[in-house]
Amino acid sequence: MPTQYKRKANLSRHPWTKHNLDEAISKVKNKTLSLGEASRFYKIPKTTLFRNMKVMKKSDGFGPGACLGKENEILLVEHIINMDEAGFSLNRKKVRRLAYEFAENLGLAHRFNKEEQIAGYSWFQSFMRRNPSLSIRHSAGLSISRAQNLTRESVNGFYDLLFNEIEKFNLQDKPENIWNCDESGLQLINSTGEVVAKKGKKNVNQITTGERGETVTILACCSAEGRFLPPTMILKGKNMKAEFSDGLPPGSRVFMNPKSGYVTGQIFLRWFEEVFLPRKVKGRNILILDGHVSHCGSLKLLDRAAAENVTLLCLPPHTIHVLQPLDTSFFQPFKYQFRVTADAWIFSHPGRNITRYQLGPLVREAWLKTATAKNAVNGFRTTGIYPLHRQTLRDDHFAIVDKIKKEPSAGKVIPADGAAKVIGAQQLAPVKTQKVVPEEVKIKMEEIENKTSEKLLQEIAPIPEINIAVKKSNRTRGKALVLTSTENRENLRMKNEKQKETERKSQERKKSITQIPKTSKKSVSNSLKKLRNAIK
Repeated sequence: MPTQYKRKANLSRHPWTKHNLDEAISKVKNKTLSLGEASRFYKIPKTTLFRNMKVMKKSDGFGPGACLGKENEILLVEHIINMDEAGFSLNRKKVRRLAYEFAENLGLAHRFNKEEQIAGYSWFQSFMRRNPSLSIRHSAGLSISRAQNLTRESVNGFYDLLFNEIEKFNLQDKPENIWNCDESGLQLINSTGEVVAKKGKKNVNQITTGERGETVTILACCSAEGRFLPPTMILKGKNMKAEFSDGLPPGSRVFMNPKSGYVTGQIFLRWFEEVFLPRKVKGRNILILDGHVSHCGSLKLLDRAAAENVTLLCLPPHTIHVLQPLDTSFFQPFKYQFRVTADAWIFSHPGRNITRYQLGPLVREAWLKTATAKNAVNGFRTTGIYPLHRQTLRDDHFAIVDKIKKEPSAGKVIPADGAAKVIGAQQLAPVKTQKVVPEEVKIKMEEIENKTSEKLLQEIAPIPEINIAVKKSNRTRGKALVLTSTENRENLRMKNEKQKETERKSQERKKSITQIPKTSKKSVSNSLKKLRNAIK
């Protein structure tokens, strides 16, 4: 940690404070008090008062200030925040390197490491302490597709459809009729993390059940009232065994997928008919789901949902991380509890692997801890679905799309010779110096004076811009959709008929090309015999 001066309260020397110093300087400049009168009244040495009036202070406290200066540090903080809002946040090392390049381009005297071209870690800690608006946070990955498609138009389109359905069927005070379903994968392997080990040890290992575990899908569904349906587990394989469901929460189901452990259209239709329909409440129900092909590509599913008074409302593409209730409040704590439970099982069963036979009790323990009414209600509330509130999503969710390129404003620069100048603003009186400035330094100083600090930061670390690509394609841009609407079902029915016709023509074309007459070989051999006889 960098050293930080703390003044002793009972020290007889220097009884004045920084507030007394600023007030004394202000009264001397306003000619309310003379220099001597201010020194005697505030008990500040005359030399100290004179020195602080002549030298521009770089800090708000005692001792030397920041080498970049207060004004330039403010611009640096703003640039770091702008980089974060654009989706390109800077880590500790990048901030330290940016500070070094910033000081070099400004021509400021500094004590940074010139060999590695980076500011010291002590400077970084002091910088963070001087600027409490910044903090160290753990960033989450955001794909370019999600950054481009999370627009206010697509979100408002989803809210419009939801509002219309709620108003149409009078569901304003019926949270038990609004549902959300989603699926997520689990790896049957214990995870590694931070542990307590011997200080200085190079390799800290932890036993795992394998390099990579089997993938299992958990399908969950909950209502805005806080009610969770029993989970459904999807395993890879053909043969279902009763042991696979041992230890699962009451009412749970296990479905088998011959190709993989992921959900398909047939499996989702089976879940809808066997799990959701028997447990839904009377009247119109709204089931919110993402646009996975297993959810919206089955015409049989859509017809059955429409017949059962269930509205399937599809979320806009690439928006589930902010609009899917189960994604925002359930799956993260559920997976965390599953990892904790799996680690405890491995610790108590050394040398054994986690297989599908041991999966049931692990899922049950994690499920009972996280499938609570509080998590379900919070998921619908934080996404603005119930109670329906369009302004629930914060502006920082749309910061990347809404990012507007700002014109650089006039910033303040402290030149290398120690003169206090403000570019684009009022010029202060420079400090007299007797140093002979070389010609190269003069040229560099002129270049610095023609640029503001903000422009220099933009040149050193320009803020990247993500261009929303406009693809020339016949495909319509994805948006929120009522899947069970008559129009959507008719469009899907026509699409399936066209696809079947295309496949039929393709098969006929292949048959016409590959089909060989049975007599072709005999005819060829007879023609060759006739040709040989004619030659003889």
